[in-house]
Amino acid sequence: MALDVKPIGAKERIEALDIVRGFALLGVLLANMLAFKSPVFYYVPSMANIANTTDSIAAWFIKLFVEGKFYTIFSYLFGLGFYIFMERAQEKGHTSGLFKRRLAFLLIIGLSHMIFLWTGDVLHTYAIAGFLLLVNWKADLSSLKKRIVVYFICASVLLGGIYLLNGIILTGPDANLYALQMKYKSAEIVNIFQTGNYGEITRTRIANETVNALLNNIFVIPNVMVLFLLGLYTGKRQLHKNIKEHMALIKKLWRIFLIAALILTSGLFVLMKLEDGTSIAWVMALKELVKYYSGIAGCFFYITSILLIIDRPKGYRFFKPFSYVGRMALTNYLLQTVVAVLIFNGYGFGYFGRVGYARGILFSVLIYLAQLIFSKLWLGRFNYGPVEWLWRRFTYGRQLRDSGSAAVDKP
Repeated sequence: MALDVKPIGAKERIEALDIVRGFALLGVLLANMLAFKSPVFYYVPSMANIANTTDSIAAWFIKLFVEGKFYTIFSYLFGLGFYIFMERAQEKGHTSGLFKRRLAFLLIIGLSHMIFLWTGDVLHTYAIAGFLLLVNWKADLSSLKKRIVVYFICASVLLGGIYLLNGIILTGPDANLYALQMKYKSAEIVNIFQTGNYGEITRTRIANETVNALLNNIFVIPNVMVLFLLGLYTGKRQLHKNIKEHMALIKKLWRIFLIAALILTSGLFVLMKLEDGTSIAWVMALKELVKYYSGIAGCFFYITSILLIIDRPKGYRFFKPFSYVGRMALTNYLLQTVVAVLIFNGYGFGYFGRVGYARGILFSVLIYLAQLIFSKLWLGRFNYGPVEWLWRRFTYGRQLRDSGSAAVDKP
């Protein structure tokens, strides 16, 4: 029996979630900029070695207030979006087939993105973890809470274990030799990415990064699943419906996550300073664990802060433009990579390895402002971003039109 399931139309979207998603995309760009412009997959210089004061301030800002705090927002919203999608499908005779097709498209796009443009892709990870999310669809609230705890423990053990092992290697008897090898490899990569053509850069990336990026999913997926399940839990609690009714709870959560974020971010700062001055393996591992925990606390602090701000007219007017970027987040995420590789790689302007933290932030803001303008203009004519349109067409297997909108849906 065929299901009468239609995609969510433009008028059925929850604008607050689009605003949060759009804001998160700015943070993702700020965090990803380091990997776009420098060889972080091979060698990351110590914070103590950043001589330029402006770059040092910018680096600490990124490390403490950006890294790990925005992909978590996307992960949480993915879980919540999964609930909204499946609930709507269930109303018409629930099947998981539609969501599996969504995941298949995301996996294809993610792997293509990783292989042909940039190794730091997260879409393929979301697609793989999405199939695990399906297993949890029918879990009740009590069971979900237990599964969240299990994944959280697994993520902590795996993350702490791998970084402890990495710390032992970096501080072992061959540490100096290993550091020299990484510096040499880094210099080689910088030269290729600065001057190479598309084929040379792509071959270098695939040979040196792709397999490691895929294996890294073993450690990333439990982390992502914690946020996915928290999003699913929020959906099952119906907290996303009529957000204004839950303002008291949001204020309470804001206070909790503010305190948690302050404590954990302060701890992260201390551990990063300690790591720069020592070579102790457990310090390196503990730093990564605290970074992970501060990322989760920061994620929900940012979300609750935005929800409280947009509850006021002036706050809503300020954040409203972020919703345009959020409505076509997949398109904009991929566009960020396209623009960045053209700026930094040899087949573009060749700025790879030549831009510091401060200029990286400036580039990020300029790119995001351009995306904001582009998104508003595009959505003034179309109901969906171009990649979102393809995603819906792949999922539903037919032309998608929002019958309640005057805008025409065209690819």
